[in-house]
Amino acid sequence: NAVFSKSYLTDTQSVIVKATADYAVYDDFYSEFDADGYPTGVKEGVKIGVRKTTTADIFASAGFKEWGFGQANVKEFTTNDEMVNALKNDELTAIITDDAVAREIIDNVSGLKILESSFYSAEYSVAVVSEDKEKQDDIIAAVNELVDDGTIKAIVDKYMQY
Repeated sequence: NAVFSKSYLTDTQSVIVKATADYAVYDDFYSEFDADGYPTGVKEGVKIGVRKTTTADIFASAGFKEWGFGQANVKEFTTNDEMVNALKNDELTAIITDDAVAREIIDNVSGLKILESSFYSAEYSVAVVSEDKEKQDDIIAAVNELVDDGTIKAIVDKYMQY
């Protein structure tokens, strides 16, 4: 039984490809779609790079009905440098990572671009689980106040440059 604060951050997963790639949006990686518009396959040779155990890994490895690429089409890495090198060496079609990380990569590595569409977005908030309802309400009220007065936004802006 958790109580949630107001949202304080939107996390977006961006898609990086080589600047010369013909892809405009990540939907371009799929080979076909069913009658309901869900992908049913990935184009031959498409490989997606992600950091192991991250949000990008979870969602990219999911099945087609969840707009993932399936585990067979996703390669996990432990560092961003490994992913970037694999992309530059044509071992990957794309990298999916947090938008702030993607922008940092683009700023520091030539020959890459971020696709127009983000892969995934999620709202973040604070969850409080407590048997003490009054304590729970007090904590959520305090967090909501920090959201409303801009304190949390200032902290996010300071540490997440994008």
